[in-house]
Amino acid sequence: MSLPQIAGHELQEIIGRGSCGSVYRAVNVHTGVACAVKVFSSMAINRKLLTIAMRGLQQMPDHPGLLKPIDCDFDNSPYYVVLPLVGFMAEDGRNQKHWETPTLESSCGHIPPDEAWRYIYEICDAMAWLHKHNLVHCNLKPRDILMEDDQASATKVTDPVQGWIGGVHHFDATDHFMYMPPEQAEHPDNLAMQGAAWDVYSFGVIAYRLLTGKFPRANDAYDDQLRKLNVARGGLPQAMDNNAILSAVKAQPQITWPNKPTSKWDERRKKVLERCLDLDLRARWPDLREVMRDYEKLEADFLLEDARDKIELEKQRQALKVATLRYASILVAVLFVIASIIGIVSIFAWRQSDNTIVANKHNYEKTLTDAEQKRRNEIEARESRIKALAQQLSQA
Repeated sequence: MSLPQIAGHELQEIIGRGSCGSVYRAVNVHTGVACAVKVFSSMAINRKLLTIAMRGLQQMPDHPGLLKPIDCDFDNSPYYVVLPLVGFMAEDGRNQKHWETPTLESSCGHIPPDEAWRYIYEICDAMAWLHKHNLVHCNLKPRDILMEDDQASATKVTDPVQGWIGGVHHFDATDHFMYMPPEQAEHPDNLAMQGAAWDVYSFGVIAYRLLTGKFPRANDAYDDQLRKLNVARGGLPQAMDNNAILSAVKAQPQITWPNKPTSKWDERRKKVLERCLDLDLRARWPDLREVMRDYEKLEADFLLEDARDKIELEKQRQALKVATLRYASILVAVLFVIASIIGIVSIFAWRQSDNTIVANKHNYEKTLTDAEQKRRNEIEARESRIKALAQQLSQA
């Protein structure tokens, strides 16, 4: 099959197909830069609205979560738009190389809640930026959100104004009716007045699928359609009974969550999504700027309470440290007093012992002196007696 001829670009291979046209991997012949070229089916688009959207995207300030078109032409056939190339070259089981462009579809229901909420916030922020500059999408689906290794934003919203809208003469709807609110399905000409609110609903469906892996409404009806079409779940069916899908969506005014909220913050986050998914247009958020503001307020409240909890915990830790130091000081003081008493008692006992030794020594010396004196007295007495006897003997 021959490839379309696009001025200034060399198309190399087809890398994707959708309801509005086909996407090709290409190279700019002047710069040599790789890019993606989407060639549209003339009956599946509203050229006027698409031109306004693409020109608006090109003129608005950059946002890391929006895939900005490089070039486009909706005046001359074939109608096309040139976009940055997202994806990587891969090999299949037969060592055949092919280009793969990851989308958010593969993440629905298969990632942890924290990662899912990161993507939800990124998409909300990108769409809020779009709404801030008076642009709408009206075709927001996981397959229209590309995934890229980018710290600023891992999600890249693309393909705006390419769905079920007024002025489209032929549109092969696949799972579009699962993401659009009933009023868009029934009145696609109201894009100018309701387009932002349509995006709010589609955002809610995507967020619900990211968190649960299921659609918030008509999930069983969608599965039934897939079975009838003999297409594996998650594939891209070629035709669907959209009226059956729409009836199933409208028959479920309230949505339910498969699991209970894990915290009050999780509950508040989901309450925001429930309002996004309200079937009553008047009760829904008017645009995603309001949704982003509510999430920012929620996160600010969370951070504030978390900071308060940390401060209170730190206060408790400091109080525990102070109490520990106080008790340690008291213990040291008590031990010091006990040691002082023991020292005093020991000194007193030592002095008493020393006095006893001195007294004993004095008594011992006195005893010796007395004994010596007694001995001397006895000797003197004997000597006197001997003298007396000697005199008596001499006289005799």
